[in-house]
Formats: sequence, C-alpha cells, structure tokens
Amino acid sequence: MGSYYSDANMIFSKAMIDAYYLESKKAKYPRILIDNKIIERINMFKDAAANYYNLGKAILMDRGLAIVNPFELLSGTKDVIKNIFSTVDDADLGEYAPLVKSLTSGLVDSTLNLFDNIISEEDKSLTAIMKIIAENMDTYKGNRNTFVKYLWVKLLIDWIKNKESGKRFIYLQQSLNKKGPQ
Repeated sequence: MGSYYSDANMIFSKAMIDAYYLESKKAKYPRILIDNKIIERINMFKDAAANYYNLGKAILMDRGLAIVNPFELLSGTKDVIKNIFSTVDDADLGEYAPLVKSLTSGLVDSTLNLFDNIISEEDKSLTAIMKIIAENMDTYKGNRNTFVKYLWVKLLIDWIKNKESGKRFIYLQQSLNKKGPQ
C-alpha cells in the first residue's frame, strides 16, 4: 500500500503514516480502525468470497469508519470452517473420499461443538463486561473523555447482543449491499 523503507534502525512507509493518522485523528474510542484502502480491496471480492471468509461480519462500520469487530469472531470462524469442509469435492479425493470424509467429519463436528461452547461463554463474558462498564460509567461521569469511551463500548455490546438496539453499527457486508454493485 505505497512506498516502504526499512533498515536495521527504522521502518517507514505510507501505510504507517496512514495508520498513524487514523489512530491519532479518528480512533477516539477503543477500537481498531481499518483504512478505507483495505475496505476497497475487500469490496473487490464479490459477495460470495467475502461471505466465504466471513469478512462481512468481521468488520463493522461505525459512522462511516471501518472497525474490527472484536466480538462474534468465533461464530464467524465457525462459519468459515463449515464453508471450507462443505466445498471439498469427492472427485478431488478419489478412492479415498469415504475414508477422508469419515475422518474429517468427526474432527469438524468436535471443532464446531468446541466453538459452540466457547461462543456461549462469550455471552457470559459480555454480561460481566457490561457490569464493569456500568460501574466505570458511573465513576467517570464527570470525565467526558473517559466516559464517552465506556459509552461507546456499551453501545457496541448492546448492538452485538441485540441488532435492533440502534443504527450506529452495521456489518460491512450490509454496508456494501446498501451501496449496490460497484
């Protein structure tokens, strides 16, 4: 993404300048911003590829800024695993297809069950995090700079738990679909 220079003492690049700008000027809240150049490249994938790799849910749009979705990553990874194993063609496996399918099906099922257990724990963690956020919002209500950061995380978690809780956040895929074909 642009020019790059490095030696034993330093690294310098256009991407680092862009990242610094994003972090210093746009990242008001505790979030990881994604440069629009990356979003443009993701947009070059067609919907099928973006959905296959779960890019549409791994990235959220927050008032025009793309951010990494810190939640729901495991459910997205679970979908990617399903996609990968659903695309295995018996013809590619030849005479070993039944053996490979029987070996991988148990492994895939076990992995997906493990993900389900971890995902259910994520819901419990979100509840605990919300309790801490409420306490800290009360503690920092007089400090606007700190208070708004807790408020932002609360709004994000509310949205993650109940997609109808507001229109501030939207999945990248939904955002791309609203714009129509590029």
